[in-house]
Amino acid sequence: MKKLTWIFVVIVLFFIGDRLGGFVLKKMISNSEFRYSKMYRGDADCDILFLGNSRGLGFYQPYIEEVTGKNTFNLSYNALPMNLGRVLFQDYLKYNEKPDLLIVDITMMNRVDTTLISGFNVYTPYSNILSNLIKEYSENIFHAGKLSHLFLYNSEIFQRAMFYYSSSDKDWIIDRVINENMISAVEEEKPFYVGPFDYSTVEMMFEELKKTVEIAKANDIKIKLVVSPFFPPFVEKIVNFEHLQKRVIMATNQPFYNYADAVQDPKGFGDYQHVNIKGAKVFIDKMKADGIFD
Repeated sequence: MKKLTWIFVVIVLFFIGDRLGGFVLKKMISNSEFRYSKMYRGDADCDILFLGNSRGLGFYQPYIEEVTGKNTFNLSYNALPMNLGRVLFQDYLKYNEKPDLLIVDITMMNRVDTTLISGFNVYTPYSNILSNLIKEYSENIFHAGKLSHLFLYNSEIFQRAMFYYSSSDKDWIIDRVINENMISAVEEEKPFYVGPFDYSTVEMMFEELKKTVEIAKANDIKIKLVVSPFFPPFVEKIVNFEHLQKRVIMATNQPFYNYADAVQDPKGFGDYQHVNIKGAKVFIDKMKADGIFD
């Protein structure tokens, strides 16, 4: 009998500690200056909204705001897939005033990162559609978050939110110059396919892009689809640009702005696929000259 009593006491203490700890961490995530925390508390109103994967961080907000005089907000994140991006865009509109313009880097259609999707479990208390997406790809993790509130915060997303707890992430971008070893090894790189890598996700990715465009149009938001710059010699490794362009236009009936070779100076890159601050400024200047921000 004593053994059963102790088991019951331990379970109760675990439950109380879990709920108390979850409550404290939820308050912390809610108060963070991290982009998704700001979005879900309705503190992310902007004129120009950006959406992309890690390459979307090349939309360097401080410089864009300097040259346009407009407020910006960036929903981009490393390896962010198109289906999660569409969900975040919908939630942005639910909690914030609609922007005038949405700019999407379509290379975010390349793959589905289930680990990243499940990492957004931390924001499921604010979003039913996010909960449904996580349940679709990681049902066990979804239910574990329901059972243990502390488990919700066991992810890179929570760690990033704590890193930016009291500081803005507007200047989040690669700040290094590509090294000589990478430059000399680029000729050895295999052919690169921009867009969906996994055949099983191709149609889903284009459907999610189409939905994103339709949501923007339904809310009278202008939308521009772009391809951010690649390291110049690496551009020659990309083998499917024309096919991708045709599929994007067919799926969305939207223009396709190709800036893959917009930055020619090697010192403007951190690696083959990401501009640094110097390259981002060149890229942004060209977008501004082309009227992308209008």
